Amino acid sequence: MNTQPERHTPGTTPPAPYQAPVADAAPTNPGWADAPRPGTQANSGRPGTPQPGSQTPTRAPLSWALIIGLGALTLLWPLTAATPIADQFGGPERAIAVRSVIAIAWILVVLLARAARPLATLTLAGLAAGVITLGVDVLLAPAGLGSGLTALPFAAIPILATQTLFGAVTGLIALGLQKLQR
Repeated sequence: MNTQPERHTPGTTPPAPYQAPVADAAPTNPGWADAPRPGTQANSGRPGTPQPGSQTPTRAPLSWALIIGLGALTLLWPLTAATPIADQFGGPERAIAVRSVIAIAWILVVLLARAARPLATLTLAGLAAGVITLGVDVLLAPAGLGSGLTALPFAAIPILATQTLFGAVTGLIALGLQKLQR
C-alpha cells in the first residue's frame, strides 16, 4: 500500500476524493421516477402488497349476508317435515323436491344478484347450510325432533361435506350460466 500523498501538476485540478456509489440515491432521469430504486423491491419486500397505481387485479369481496341467507334456505327441510307435505311425499321424493327448490333458488339468486364470485359464494353457502343443519338438529334433539347428533358427533363431518359439495356443484352451474350470459 502506497502511503505517499498523491502529486498533481501545478495549475491543474487536484483529483477528487473517491466516493462510493450510494444505493438509495434518487434516479437522475425524471422519466424513471416511478421505477424502484436500485437495491429495493417494487413492493416494499412483501409479496402480494399492491402498490398505489398498480394494475394488479383484486378479488371482489364476498357478500356474507348473501351467503348466510342462501344457507338458511336449508331450513326448508325441517319446515316441510312439520307440514302435511311430509305426509304427501315420501322421504326420497321430498328430499329431491326440497333439494331441487334450494338449488334453483341458489342459482337464480346468484345470477340475479350478479355475484362476482358465484363458485365461492355458493360453496360457502353450502358450508353455512351444513352448519345451520347441524345447529337445528342439535337444538331439536332434546325435543325428540332431531336425529340426535349429540349422540353421534362423527356424523357432523359427512353432513358438512355433503352440503359443501352441493354448494360447489350449484356454484359451478351458476358460474357456467353466468359466463353464458356475458
